[in-house]
Amino acid sequence: MSQSVVQTAQYNGRRVGNYLLETALGSGGEGSVFLARDLVLRRSVAVKVLRSLGEVPGGGPDVQVLEEARLIALLDHPNIVRVMHVELADDTWFVIMEMLDGGSLDSVVTRTGPFGAQDALSYTAQIADALSHAHEIGIIHRDVKPKNLLVSKEGGWIKLADFGLAKPRTTISLVTRVGVVGTPQYLAPEVWDGAPHTISSDIYSLGGCLHFMLTGRAPFQGSTIEALKKQHLQKTPPVVKQVPPAVAGLLRACLAKRPEQRPANAYEVLDEVQRILHAVGGERRRSRSSSAATRQRKQRSTSSKLVAAMQWRAGEEAVMSLPTLSNAADRLSKVLMSGVNFTRLSGPYSLSLQAVAKEAVSKSDRRVVYAGSVELNSSSPRLLTAMAESLRHEDAGQSADRLVDGILRHHETAGRPMVEIDLNRPWSLADSEDVAQLEKASRGRVAFLVLDSSSAALPYFQNVEVSGLTEEEAQRFPAAWTAPVTKNQVHWSPDAIRLAKYFAGNGLFIDTVVLNSVGVAIRAEMAVVTTWCVMEVRARRTPIKDLRELPSERRQPEAWPDAQTLDLLKSIRS
Repeated sequence: MSQSVVQTAQYNGRRVGNYLLETALGSGGEGSVFLARDLVLRRSVAVKVLRSLGEVPGGGPDVQVLEEARLIALLDHPNIVRVMHVELADDTWFVIMEMLDGGSLDSVVTRTGPFGAQDALSYTAQIADALSHAHEIGIIHRDVKPKNLLVSKEGGWIKLADFGLAKPRTTISLVTRVGVVGTPQYLAPEVWDGAPHTISSDIYSLGGCLHFMLTGRAPFQGSTIEALKKQHLQKTPPVVKQVPPAVAGLLRACLAKRPEQRPANAYEVLDEVQRILHAVGGERRRSRSSSAATRQRKQRSTSSKLVAAMQWRAGEEAVMSLPTLSNAADRLSKVLMSGVNFTRLSGPYSLSLQAVAKEAVSKSDRRVVYAGSVELNSSSPRLLTAMAESLRHEDAGQSADRLVDGILRHHETAGRPMVEIDLNRPWSLADSEDVAQLEKASRGRVAFLVLDSSSAALPYFQNVEVSGLTEEEAQRFPAAWTAPVTKNQVHWSPDAIRLAKYFAGNGLFIDTVVLNSVGVAIRAEMAVVTTWCVMEVRARRTPIKDLRELPSERRQPEAWPDAQTLDLLKSIRS
């Protein structure tokens, strides 16, 4: 029996410190990874069980394992899986990491098929951003591959994991006792020839991952190691059909045989991906300025952190401690367990609805499994069309039967898959007709949850209302959400909280005010959200998705509060 199998049997169901190891997720040369439960903070984490002391010649703690964990902990980027803690128990190292629940890129593509060019490029941009961060602080990953890229269940978010083979650039060895370091299908030609891993070899592996996303297979195939080596060293990468020429050009550049023919660094890859996305998909390209390259990277990193903040489970978990939202989640979980086909969750807080829905599904996970999300807006005129496009069931068209069958086929589970519909435009008569078709086709096999921040109601939905927060909850909300999202790097002034509460009571949602105000503070490189930050976004009714949506970067005025804000604060205090 292999060591990894022994680890799985030995540690499954065991408690280590504050963590209960529940399910083995996978095994490899570095150890086994478990889904675990943080019993204190009540959240899911991933725990990697590494080498035991008995495996170290001469006994004693395996200091190398601790050094590897410290190396990974240096990485602080929204597209890199975070290390939260390291435990040494019973002669074994346990590394506690954040948990992503969408599976690896390898499993997602295997299950759903290759991506379109825009989705593949979007993921490539995030991976390139992560590699740029690692390379800037001197760390080479050395094993960039689809199995080491984890996707969020919500979709659109990817993180680079498993830095077990990573090393600082100054300590990289050429080979191990068993041969070259890395995964053969994604290994750069020069590494096959015995050269050290470099930034350029990571970029080659990134090009291989892009090829996999577009085709569902690695760029080179071979039944033996020698056959693979020969192809990497001599064979031109296969042409990927039906992709824009610019994408094919990026693939050729990243997979070039000679390192000097590839992009010079990961940031160049990111910049080229942004240019292609702008050209082929109409997405706005990252603006270039005359600032120094270090300034550009700092702005890029800051922007990425805000986008990550909107995905982080930590902020959602924090506000779910508020009684109003927690009670709403309890009520919704009971509704989902009851087998109702369509449920409508309505209330005044658009972002908090998402947190309530996720918490409710988590509590009902024995019966209900998250299957995907649909954003219903003006670009999708019919509900069925929007769902088919969002869930990548293009063949479904306007057929409710085929759409339901597609959902069930892609989410085989003992429970009911749940599709979350984010209602961002007025409901139409055509949507009601689609609901009737879906209700008939589903026959209770799929749960549909409609998130609606408006007051419009339909007879198809069972209302679960998220009522207004209490005065105390509204006071706690800004700090509760901001602290975990920014790792306690950004705080709120008392007057800023007063203003946020005031605007939330006058037509805005407090969660939107909080997110946008934090965005202004980050953009202006401020550690405190002040009244100026809140006033900057007081007229904005939708949450920002990128810092570049905000006005040009500017500092808080020296003379502040201004007369208007000062009068408003006096009125609020009285």
